[in-house]
Amino acid sequence: MRSQTKSFITSQILPALRRHLDKHGFHQVKVSGPPEANSGGFGASRTEPDHPWVRWTK
Repeated sequence: MRSQTKSFITSQILPALRRHLDKHGFHQVKVSGPPEANSGGFGASRTEPDHPWVRWTK
C-alpha cells in the first residue's frame, strides 16, 4: 500500500478553523496559535494500517 498524506500549508490552519467555527455559529470560541514554547512544527505523517503500532492500539 502506498502512503498518501494530503499536503497543506500550516499557515492556513487557524484561518480555516476560524471560518469553520464561524460558519457553524461558534463565534464565541477564541482561536489562537500554540504558545512560543510549543511552536515547533510537525509535518503531517501517516502510519500504515498494518503497522505493529496500529495493531497495538486496537
